[in-house]
Amino acid sequence: MNQQTPPPALPAPSGTSPAAINGIISSAENLTEIIQQETACLRAADSNGFKDLHAQKEDFAHRYEAQFQKLIANKEELKALAPEDLARLTQARKKMTDASIENFAAMERTKKSLNRLSERIMKLVRNQSQHNTNLYSASGALYSSQGSAQSIGIGEDA
Repeated sequence: MNQQTPPPALPAPSGTSPAAINGIISSAENLTEIIQQETACLRAADSNGFKDLHAQKEDFAHRYEAQFQKLIANKEELKALAPEDLARLTQARKKMTDASIENFAAMERTKKSLNRLSERIMKLVRNQSQHNTNLYSASGALYSSQGSAQSIGIGEDA
């Protein structure tokens, strides 16, 4: 049985060195982790934890975007990626996309919850204000919802 040895791998083009690919994948993994932590904070209604992650998320997102834009800027270099590197990059990007979709859904649920809470508060305020309506007469006398004049503590003849 004659085994043929595969030809030596061609070196990656300058912009797509293994270190560059590993950097993009690392940034994608870090961003995915932050997104998953943010989603967990949203589910737990941990607004402080959510806010604390914002700066990290922004940093990782900018880093990932810059690295990815550099990679796709040169189509020839992108085509020259080793199949294993392309598969790893695709997998990291898919995990990040899935985490982002889950994060967006959690944000939408949080938004709906906050809207319902706001509506309940406004309804309570409206109901309370209808029961405690105070009006001023033309002479400045303060009338309550029961219709009797109330003193407001200043010269009412003025």
